Amino acid sequence: MLGKAPLERVTLALMISNGMEAFDWGSRAMPMSRPVEAYSSIAAYLAGIFVLKQALPRPVGIQSWIAALHNLVLCLGSLVMFLGTAYESLQTSRQSGSAMWMFCLPKGTPIKGRLFFWTYLYYLSKFYEFIDTVLLILKGKKLTFLHVFHHAWVVLMAFWWLEAAQSLQQIALLTNTAIHVLMYYYYFMCSIKRPPRWKKLVTQSQIVQFVFSFAISIPFWFIHATQHGRCSGLEALVLNAVFNLCLLALFVNFHRSSYEQKPGSREHETGNHAKAK
Repeated sequence: MLGKAPLERVTLALMISNGMEAFDWGSRAMPMSRPVEAYSSIAAYLAGIFVLKQALPRPVGIQSWIAALHNLVLCLGSLVMFLGTAYESLQTSRQSGSAMWMFCLPKGTPIKGRLFFWTYLYYLSKFYEFIDTVLLILKGKKLTFLHVFHHAWVVLMAFWWLEAAQSLQQIALLTNTAIHVLMYYYYFMCSIKRPPRWKKLVTQSQIVQFVFSFAISIPFWFIHATQHGRCSGLEALVLNAVFNLCLLALFVNFHRSSYEQKPGSREHETGNHAKAK
């Protein structure tokens, strides 16, 4: 009996490992891997916001532990995705003898295996983050354009990372999940009535993330231009850059309205912070 639990843990680990190895985006066998599924989910999200706001004209009291658990799941989930992507990226770099693939995925790269499994898991997590919006509506919080725009568009962004085999996706995933560990830890502490004093850091780190995304694309453009366009996912990367530029402008405006106020004025509610990608 004492040896059964360790054996079960080993079996579970092997099942997870084999599942990661067998991941194949191109097979269309994975849930939410078809374009119609991604697009319809966004339409359902936007329609659901309208219906829920009409059905609940007044705030609905929810237990604080629900928000705390939700934020804790996203904090720990982001940490797991960060560590998993970092490990697989390191392994791939060791096998290839270089880390240049992180800046420029060669055209024809198959989107399968352990490395891209983490991108897929990240993509699925964007659907779970729709719960952010549900909780805000239940609490009677105002939904900002930044919040709704981000949550809707980021699903498409992650989908096209996989669909177009977009270069730079691992770097983007690492930076975003790192920011999300910080952000959702902050929200978790707020939900248990112990808000940290570094609220402004959450927004500032998101702004830095977007600026970094433009800086890190410079090697991509250099390689793509000097090696006859061999990098994969150019169109998706351009759309991603437009999305990040919009978010950067919205977050800078949010930062100004939230923190550059006259002395004595109240900051925006913590719960209405937008989540960035």
